[in-house]
Amino acid sequence: MLCPFCLADVQFTLEEGYFCPDCNEQVPAMYVRGYDKYPPLVVSAVGLRGHGKTVYFASLFYILKESPLSAFWQPDFFALSLSDRDLETVHSNARMLKDGKLPGSTPMNFPRPTMLRVAGIPMWQKHRNCTLVFYDTSGEAFERASELVKYARFAQHAQMVMLLVSLSDMQDPAHEMRTLLNTYVIGIEDLGGSTREQDLMVVYTKADEMVDRLSSPPWSDVRTYLADGSVSSLAHVGGYRRQMVEISSLLYDFTRVELKADEFVNSAQTNFRGVGFSIVSALGSAPEDGRMPVEVDPLRVLDPIIWMIARSPSLSERRSGWTEHLNWMTFAFLGGVIYGAVGGILGGLVGGYRNADIWALLLGALLGLMGGLSGGQVAKNWKVLFEPKRWASASGGILLGAAGIGSMIGGIVGFLEVLLTRG
Repeated sequence: MLCPFCLADVQFTLEEGYFCPDCNEQVPAMYVRGYDKYPPLVVSAVGLRGHGKTVYFASLFYILKESPLSAFWQPDFFALSLSDRDLETVHSNARMLKDGKLPGSTPMNFPRPTMLRVAGIPMWQKHRNCTLVFYDTSGEAFERASELVKYARFAQHAQMVMLLVSLSDMQDPAHEMRTLLNTYVIGIEDLGGSTREQDLMVVYTKADEMVDRLSSPPWSDVRTYLADGSVSSLAHVGGYRRQMVEISSLLYDFTRVELKADEFVNSAQTNFRGVGFSIVSALGSAPEDGRMPVEVDPLRVLDPIIWMIARSPSLSERRSGWTEHLNWMTFAFLGGVIYGAVGGILGGLVGGYRNADIWALLLGALLGLMGGLSGGQVAKNWKVLFEPKRWASASGGILLGAAGIGSMIGGIVGFLEVLLTRG
């Protein structure tokens, strides 16, 4: 299990609580006992000082705890803190925004995580339940790779990293985005990790200050999407993911055309497993003198989290575990048997009795392989075949097994057909 404090892969021991053998920190019992059902998902937000990381996290807590999501997403949605400290962090940040106050700047240290169990987000036919593990450290930690290694090593364990970018706080966005990305890649490599095993989500923050940039077509569609993005928009989730994909595509073009950040995009696509774009306004409008003059109205703040959960391979594997893969293997097995039998019969007919067993063997193998492939597709796990990091060896073994079974069944059917015909 991943220790959320020292980030080591350990086995927790129960001695008046669960303790990590490496760092000796006491880990919440809910984290340990619910590890398989609610696997951890490291929420890594990378951004320079003043680009909105801390306020974004506070806005997320506000949406998850103070908004009517549980009424919209009945009966399954809930967000549950795992410890007294987590409960206080989440509620204090949510109350702060509700009162129109803003959280202070984050100190330069390795942060203690805030853990929040989330279940029942209705963007998928089968909900991907998880424990979101939030780390918030100062923006200075991302100014130099050496500082990232020291203060932000949690980023190495993230399956998707959110690169928070506030254009209103940049003089040369293309240059500064490129430099930030380069620093991050160096830092992860120095930690012994690889960004090619991570997805990158470029999140344009403080989007309420970008309205002038988004006033003309085709960027006006992004502006409309943002304006319609209050929490009430989450009451109807039909087509929500499709909209997110469309907006990501528009923001990709915006980054190249308007910001002229071609090198940033090229580098991101080369060095990461996948790249997406999102846009949020954590507050809905700009603060004045450190306070909100109007009620906080977060816009599209859940989009990056929805992307993160959807794109997380480990959640797919942990959530489905052996259950869905067993379904895939069952369909592949049955497909191999059924198609193998059909191959045997066809082999007997094509072989003209004398060579029926040979033809049955050949056609049984061919149709057995097709059966395994079709069986996998029926089980809705076709993508397993094309993602080597996920079940690759097992998938190949099942296909070969299905072909072998098809061959055996085909040979047996062909042999019986010969016997029956000659008898």
